Amino acid sequence: TAESGARALALIAEETFDVVLLDVMMPGMSGLEVLSDLRQRHAPAELPVIMVTSRDDPEDVVGALDAGANDYLTKPVDLAVCRARIRTQLALRRATLAERRLGQQLTERNAQLVALNQQKNHLLGMAAHDLRNPLAVITAYSDFLLMPEEPSEAERVEFLQTIRSTSNFMISLIDDILSVAQIESGELRLDLKSVNLRELISTNV
Repeated sequence: TAESGARALALIAEETFDVVLLDVMMPGMSGLEVLSDLRQRHAPAELPVIMVTSRDDPEDVVGALDAGANDYLTKPVDLAVCRARIRTQLALRRATLAERRLGQQLTERNAQLVALNQQKNHLLGMAAHDLRNPLAVITAYSDFLLMPEEPSEAERVEFLQTIRSTSNFMISLIDDILSVAQIESGELRLDLKSVNLRELISTNV
């Protein structure tokens, strides 16, 4: 409770409140002045304000609602009605805050998706670049094999081995791209096995 509008504003500045019951007629600041000050700092959904007054003139009610009041009670206040209206405002406040949190989560998730999509596009660009050279090698050695002058048996075997190793490299690269897609979808299954690290590095330099 607060004995004046100024004290009410000071309390609200210091603490967090879920709902405010505000008398229209008060010493010093009027309830409408307090309401105007509150609405400069708190949205109606963030801090519901229920005006309480003995004045039940429709113009007063409309004026309070236009000024940002969430609801209006006239004196003498019926306790059951007051509790019901407080429950309604609290439920609306909880729903609004939950919707706001959901919106923030969606915004953050969308930013993450945008970042992931940029990473994916970067990866695809790198993959396209890395696939270009092996394809050029395969094309060149295939042309050698198709030349009118048949290569020697040793050359033919060398060309085919190069084509095969280059094709295997491309398959490995494509598998890596597919693995990234599986990681993003949460469906990657690891195939763990021992490898010769020196050989792995030498074949990828």
